[in-house]
Amino acid sequence: MTVTVRNFAESDIAVFRNVVGQSIYELCAGFYSREQLDAWFSQYPDDTIYKKWLETRVLVVAVDVNQVVGFAQFHPEKAAIEAMHVLPEFTRRGIGTMLVHSIEARAIQRGIHTVDVEASINAEQFYLRCGYTKLLDGTFKCKNGSELNSILLRKQLDVG
Repeated sequence: MTVTVRNFAESDIAVFRNVVGQSIYELCAGFYSREQLDAWFSQYPDDTIYKKWLETRVLVVAVDVNQVVGFAQFHPEKAAIEAMHVLPEFTRRGIGTMLVHSIEARAIQRGIHTVDVEASINAEQFYLRCGYTKLLDGTFKCKNGSELNSILLRKQLDVG
């Protein structure tokens, strides 16, 4: 397996929802109810949102051969990782770490020295291993009013 990370392209939109859906429903099922998972996935409604994000966010994808197997989304104005998803069959292979490091490198290029992430509770240990520090437990509110337990983490980036 040779995985590379590259910038998200408009052609990736067709597979984006699949990656997000599989990640949410398979990797988070033991941590959230089905109703909560549905509310979370509904945050990714259709292709138009991804085209908008291409203009306002830093989006990267992990690719194995020609298959998109993961993606990460960073909001530069908020200095925050907004999402990171990997296909379940590709977890625990370093792909998530590659995506986070890629986002951090892009943040540094933009002069950002601190990155926050509001993560799902199942991702806490992953972000701690990536050098993030837990700040507090939180609650993520979905557009439909559903709430999901979350954690807020922060990392000071090494710009030296």
